[in-house]
Amino acid sequence: AVDVDPPLHAGARVGRVRRKALHLVEPAAVLVVPAPVDQAGQRAGRFQLEAALQSAHVEGARRGRVEWGAIAVLYEGLVQVTPTVGAFVGRAAAIAEAENPAAGLDALDRLDSLSVKSYQPYWAVRAHLLRVAGRRVEALHAFDRAIGLTEDAATRQFLLRRRAEAEASTTSPGGAVIVRS
Repeated sequence: AVDVDPPLHAGARVGRVRRKALHLVEPAAVLVVPAPVDQAGQRAGRFQLEAALQSAHVEGARRGRVEWGAIAVLYEGLVQVTPTVGAFVGRAAAIAEAENPAAGLDALDRLDSLSVKSYQPYWAVRAHLLRVAGRRVEALHAFDRAIGLTEDAATRQFLLRRRAEAEASTTSPGGAVIVRS
């Protein structure tokens, strides 16, 4: 057997970093304080909040249920610390999942039109929310915009498939998407 020096063992280092990161910003601690603060009373920073968001997504995938309300709260903290277009778009998507598509669209509509004009994730999220809200024609236009702004081939193919699904569907009065044959 080979004796591995713990400081040089990558797995041990990753484990320590992960434990330290979880200690610094536990999602539950962030959720109960309006301005995200860690256990030591320090304001959570951008990277801590982004790590907590990733952790919440991973935990949701592991459990089979994403806590969208918690993710929306984390995004609220992120836009306070780092008010970027990406953070606001992520926040809108989380709000839509936690509440309803109309609430997410409302959050998107409050963004400066010049700052999102060429921001592909904005148009992709908008297209999805419009589709789910039953606003098919608007969704198709938003999909076209997102596809036109996409440089990545795999993302373009994904959006083209979603657009085709939107084009082939209608929405029932209850909001369920019905695929036409």
